[in-house]
Amino acid sequence: MKPPVFWLASSVIGCLVLVGGFYRYAEIQRATIVAAIPLRPPPTRMPAKLFKLLGDTETNLRNDWRPTAALVDLSQLYHANGFYREAMQCYQALEFLEPHEGKWLHLHATILAGFGEQDKALPLERQAVALSPNYLPAWLRLGDILVKSNRLSDAAATYNAILKQSPGHDYALLGLAQTHILVNDWSGARGYLEEAVAKHPGFSAGWNLLVTVYDNLPNQTLAAAARDRAKTSGPTREFSDPWIDALTEKCYDAYQLSVAAALSTDHGEARRWLERAIDLAPDSHFYQQQLGRLLFASEDYNQAQPHAEKAVSLAPDDSDSWALLLEIFKKAGNTAAMERTLHDALEHCPTSAYLHFMNAQRLRSQNRLEAALEELKIAKRYQPNGARAYIETAMILFAQSRVDDAIDEMKTAVAVEPGNRVALEVLARTTINSADAPAARHYIQLIRALSDVNPTDLAAIENKYQRQFGQRP
Repeated sequence: MKPPVFWLASSVIGCLVLVGGFYRYAEIQRATIVAAIPLRPPPTRMPAKLFKLLGDTETNLRNDWRPTAALVDLSQLYHANGFYREAMQCYQALEFLEPHEGKWLHLHATILAGFGEQDKALPLERQAVALSPNYLPAWLRLGDILVKSNRLSDAAATYNAILKQSPGHDYALLGLAQTHILVNDWSGARGYLEEAVAKHPGFSAGWNLLVTVYDNLPNQTLAAAARDRAKTSGPTREFSDPWIDALTEKCYDAYQLSVAAALSTDHGEARRWLERAIDLAPDSHFYQQQLGRLLFASEDYNQAQPHAEKAVSLAPDDSDSWALLLEIFKKAGNTAAMERTLHDALEHCPTSAYLHFMNAQRLRSQNRLEAALEELKIAKRYQPNGARAYIETAMILFAQSRVDDAIDEMKTAVAVEPGNRVALEVLARTTINSADAPAARHYIQLIRALSDVNPTDLAAIENKYQRQFGQRP
């Protein structure tokens, strides 16, 4: 049996070896991190706040006892603000320091894919999926890279793997449709897309691609209906990617914040992005207007008004800002302010079709019908391809018992906007009244194909047709 002194000496030596190994590892880690610090771009290329924040983060990275956390901050600051080469330099170091973390590989691959460097992005995304198999955005990105690399069977396998984890996933079905479109299998693509929009009716990307599919089958009736649904489904967005979306918190680019706000479905988040955009670009009317519209949409008229007024003061020749301010006054019931503002708006923006249209509505409400018609003529001259002024003109002409002229205006409205529900419903009713069965059936068929038709209104028109002609349309 060895004496206790031996055990004590052995323990001390073992501890020293462990401590020495730890410090050696820490030295390697710190050296890797310091070497990963990119050369900071000049201050002329970024907001002053971002330049200072980058400098502070670099200081933390060199001096903090947890430099990896500072390197994460630095990578995301660069990525969020469009300094992609610098971000990738940081991600390469993080991949070395945290080899079991899929996040850095995914973010790195996303940048490369955005540059069109699919061959470099592919192995990184494969690794990301292997390390983070439950993170579906990495699978979706991998499928997208494979499609763009024309590796369609691998892409299809990737999308099917997503569907096993998340049955009916909209973007996985969209991806499978794309693999069929690329080999001109329009019928195969149709099945996946119809499943996607059936399970996700507001999926605008699916509706938009269905338009192309139906056009190529060809089936123009279905294509028209899909085109109409695409218009009412909102903007097309990329799939949600929380790792990418979180970068917005680090963004100091006013335009990118504006885009993020437009795509966000969270009112509070969108408002926060726009307030930061305004702070970064206080002389831009666009962000003031965008925030005003956001608040207007939530019926917060008192808070929307100062932003609209600021937008008008910054860019008095922008008719959209004036229109927003007028809409706020109209909703608030402030007629005096609306009339005063409309006068000023037309002085600054005499060629705005919408402002002339709003003035026509004001005149019509005062029963000054001839003056309103003159304003509508001006609106149509400046915007001949918008249905709104033709419909308003028709309504005034109906009120004056000028029925034939009113119908001509409605027909023009449909010609410039084939899916305009109001014009189609009026034409359906008037052709039924005039006993023109073929025309009435034509308009009813067009109404049936619309996505925004009210079933009660459609049923009323169909019943009116049956009473008039003794049969269903």
